[in-house]
Amino acid sequence: RLKLGALYETAAKALEQVHLPTDRAFLTRRIDTLPLATRQLVAIARAIAAEARLVIMDEPTTSLTRQEVNYLLSVVRKLLDKGVTVLFVTHKLDEVKSLGGHAIIMRDGQKVAERDVTTTNKAEIGHLMTGREISEARYRTEPKIGDTLLQVEGLSQGRAFKNLSFTVRKGEILGVTGLLDSGRNELALALSGVVPAERGTIRLDGRSVALRSPAEAIREGVGYVPEDRLTEGLFLEKSIQDNVTLPVLNRLRNFFGMISQRKARKLSEDQITDLQVVAPDVTVPVQSLSGGNQQRVLIGRWLTIEPRLLVLHGPTVGVDVGSKDTIFRIIQRLADDGMAVVIISDDLPELLQNCDRILVMRQGGIVADYAAEEVDEDGIYQTMAAGPATEAPANMDEEAAQ
Repeated sequence: RLKLGALYETAAKALEQVHLPTDRAFLTRRIDTLPLATRQLVAIARAIAAEARLVIMDEPTTSLTRQEVNYLLSVVRKLLDKGVTVLFVTHKLDEVKSLGGHAIIMRDGQKVAERDVTTTNKAEIGHLMTGREISEARYRTEPKIGDTLLQVEGLSQGRAFKNLSFTVRKGEILGVTGLLDSGRNELALALSGVVPAERGTIRLDGRSVALRSPAEAIREGVGYVPEDRLTEGLFLEKSIQDNVTLPVLNRLRNFFGMISQRKARKLSEDQITDLQVVAPDVTVPVQSLSGGNQQRVLIGRWLTIEPRLLVLHGPTVGVDVGSKDTIFRIIQRLADDGMAVVIISDDLPELLQNCDRILVMRQGGIVADYAAEEVDEDGIYQTMAAGPATEAPANMDEEAAQ
């Protein structure tokens, strides 16, 4: 029989090292009730509890906030100090430089180089990974911003957020960021109709709309790319064609009411060509594609509805630097064509490179509205991590924050 005391002690010790709660209420929580970032940290704690001599971490910081990433990297350093060997698989160059050590660089399934990270700069690593120069400069140049498209007034949803008001104009890219308990994730779900807001008004082109479901959001011209493409976005076993054409099947019916395979194939082929998806054919399953190509298929799905507003929730989570560059250029082109874009992300360099404005949320309220050209990463992070927000819900408790 299991020694429950030892079981609790082992779990608590491992969870403490990744800065997660160690009380029994947390230890008895079902994993599927936890946010994605917390689940990631629990998986890392499990590896620590095993007292392994070799720990392999495959993209361990996916969906983690900057604070959580810093915690994780400190855990890795502690493991190294104890003599544990760590194989840290990542495409995030800041993490590579922070950890140091010896790097094996791969591209297209082949090892292209080995480098001492401490003597190799990020630009050289990025070039080896992608075969081309990757710039860290802003992608936004001479934006063409038009009239107001989206008006949000007094939007509230339980403990998640309260009294949010902001606007987005045609051709504008608005960033929204915050820590895990800030309400940013819930705002993404409210704007897309997945989890409707309880109070407040949403207007598109001056007309009040009720986004009570994803279907209503689609009818109003709102596209939504979720944060977790594997469980919330894509049908992995289905083909590219099936995934891309899903929201517009009614448009593809022929005279007899059947789906025209010719029209469906043409639409999906146009999308993967336009979004530079690397695939042998639109009939291959999405699960056979790389992460970056999967993400572009998901974006292509929502572009088929010809949205007025595109909500991108963590658009480059789990995507390599080369695919990031491609996705960023797609986002810029969409905005230049007059689409309003909202990027909800905790990747601050991503927001600074792509957005016109950045809203910072904290404990359910908007606490800052920055012009992206006039603020830096440290400034935003200090605002994210400061004291209580003036608009925070009064009953935000510790469990909700987790």
